[in-house]
Amino acid sequence: MDMDLAQAQATASSEGLVLVRCAGNSHGFKGVQAYYSGFRGCYSHGGRGKKVNLYTRVVGSADEAALELSRKLRWTAACECRVCDPPAPLPAARDEATVLAAAAQADLTLATCGGAHGYKGVLLVNCSNPPLYTVGASLLAQLELERPQLHFRTPHEAAFWLAERLGPEGSADFAAVRESWTADEIAAALQQTADGRAFGGTVSKSLFGGFACDSCARKPAGVGCGLLFRSAHAARLQGQRCEEAAWVGDAGASWDVRHPHRGPGSRLITDGIYQCSHRTADGTCCAFALEGIPQYGNFDHYKYYGCQEPALALTRAVEAHDRSHADMPLTVEECYESCFAATCQGYERIYELESASCQSGFADVSVHKRANAKKRFRAKGVLGTFATAHEAALERAKARTKARQQQARHEVRSSRAATRVP
Repeated sequence: MDMDLAQAQATASSEGLVLVRCAGNSHGFKGVQAYYSGFRGCYSHGGRGKKVNLYTRVVGSADEAALELSRKLRWTAACECRVCDPPAPLPAARDEATVLAAAAQADLTLATCGGAHGYKGVLLVNCSNPPLYTVGASLLAQLELERPQLHFRTPHEAAFWLAERLGPEGSADFAAVRESWTADEIAAALQQTADGRAFGGTVSKSLFGGFACDSCARKPAGVGCGLLFRSAHAARLQGQRCEEAAWVGDAGASWDVRHPHRGPGSRLITDGIYQCSHRTADGTCCAFALEGIPQYGNFDHYKYYGCQEPALALTRAVEAHDRSHADMPLTVEECYESCFAATCQGYERIYELESASCQSGFADVSVHKRANAKKRFRAKGVLGTFATAHEAALERAKARTKARQQQARHEVRSSRAATRVP
């Protein structure tokens, strides 16, 4: 005698199972199919590439076949197929002006091109109606990015997704068709810090930019030493060395002749105007200029540049601008030096870089997913990313020390409040 629906459901309930209904199955139950004059359950077995279809015994009704299949696979939850549990709908499309405004606010660059869709790397999904867009698989592999989970309604939204994954610097490089730094190039550039050199160290290619040689900064491309430095002071010292090298054959020349037009702080002043020598990572020159500095000439320049207030004001203005170019990572040596502070008894350790047996080498310091990112280390409890694991560990140590000091002050205040006599 065939089992009806009520009997099948009662039996499944007594065994702690459920009859899994499916709106996409013509017989009303998941995995149930007709077989000659009866019904049977069908399920897959095996891993990827080795799956085979297996079947339960043939029974007289679809209800009983659903029970047999539930017994075999121990089903206790509802069906999760695309018919019973459809995927979330695509987000509403944004117009191009809104996407461009969001990109500008996040300092992202959308890579445009002269293709059919207007954006670099954006492709139309085949046979999509209405049309949907995605990012090419070959481009994702080249940039070491994961495939987006959903398609996009417009090409500018796909381009915005790509710019978000690349970040401000990466999206600008991608839009300008500049080659991104590889992990090996970044590791090599981070070691180029001798004599105050910047990471990468040359005007033609530098990881984070820097200050050009004070003497060669305004010379034509290809003329001069072409070196970049991590600070304006190191760039000025190199400028003096370049000027000394030009007078190596005339040892009797005076200092004023060898180093012409050097004003407050020994900065190179030409035509009475100080011009900043800083270069960004893409080679853009800083536009800062300070007028009003007199040249060497028929006046007492030693008195002017001694301790007079006009010279001091100009020096302060130039030094304040130099400090504005402060987005330069610390070297490994500087990170270890920052762990100590000078006291009356000598140097005292104030921070401890906690090492660990992990990929970064330091506790609670993780590696960013993108291996070719310029700043690819994160520290737990600290905002932002860092160029080296040592810098991330130092910021973590500073945050932990500050938290301990705040906790100690809180405990002192609490103990005073508890012992206070009313």
